[in-house]
Amino acid sequence: MYFPLLRGKRFEGLAIKAIATDLAAAGNVVPIIEPVAGETWIRLKVALDDLPMAVITNPKVGPYSELKKLEKRIQQPMPLKAAGVYGHPNVIWALVINEGTLSSEVAVFNALCPGRRMFVVMASPTAHGVDDPIPAVVRSNPEYFVINHHALVPTTARSVTVDLQDAFLAQDENVSYPPDEFYSNRHATIRTDATFEHFGDYSIVGKKFRKGGGKANNVALHHVYTIGPNPSDLRIKHYVSANDPSEATMWHDALTQLVNDLPSLRALSPLNDTAVIPTYIAMQKSGDYPGLGKMKEWGIRHQLLLMTVVQ
Repeated sequence: MYFPLLRGKRFEGLAIKAIATDLAAAGNVVPIIEPVAGETWIRLKVALDDLPMAVITNPKVGPYSELKKLEKRIQQPMPLKAAGVYGHPNVIWALVINEGTLSSEVAVFNALCPGRRMFVVMASPTAHGVDDPIPAVVRSNPEYFVINHHALVPTTARSVTVDLQDAFLAQDENVSYPPDEFYSNRHATIRTDATFEHFGDYSIVGKKFRKGGGKANNVALHHVYTIGPNPSDLRIKHYVSANDPSEATMWHDALTQLVNDLPSLRALSPLNDTAVIPTYIAMQKSGDYPGLGKMKEWGIRHQLLLMTVVQ
């Protein structure tokens, strides 16, 4: 089973909503959503009608997260419409555990969330000698126990463990992306892993949270593909435009590179032809610029759909 962790920003939410029925039909993808935007709640509620998802109850980034030292902002409370998500029968309640998490917090979470539960360990909670919450986690019999990049050795049953890694090597500037690089082979290696039953990553967004950026000097479109018969390595192509004053021109440059590459990707494996590909071809032909956010949404949709067929 594949567990992509996505921040609930606008286009991440739209991507999940658009393919919720496809992911549910595949039955091998369970998104983990860390809510960071108010407009996400309605999309999540609609997607939950079709697709079981985990939704984090204590976000560590974004407006709902606790204030960090010297941080100048106001922590926003969860809006009333969040109740429609957390109260949905398809939701899996998720608690993030980090260095400072206490066993008492696990107890409160278990009391408030009597249904399906997930714990996401981002860092070892015993790193600074604090009260160890992991025994309380194990006793609660979680449905899933997600561990970020070997933060600790799981002590739960293998059947509930999820190995979370960051497969996307984000760059500060689009021009720094290489044309092609390794993305992941975890969908293949997990089959013989003695410790973990499931795997996850941060899709084509990456672990680092970014609120948003200014005008880019280049447009980059990220496209994951498999290199051969299943199971084979997954690689990612970065189609980077030339610099131009017009964002739409840069977008069309990058998209044209992607579309021109599609025959060679199809020759590697027919699995690379997801339902998003016809949209790319039609957009490149029409030249109608949908905005970079929409391209991000379609890139995530393509990657998630690909993950349903390579496992």
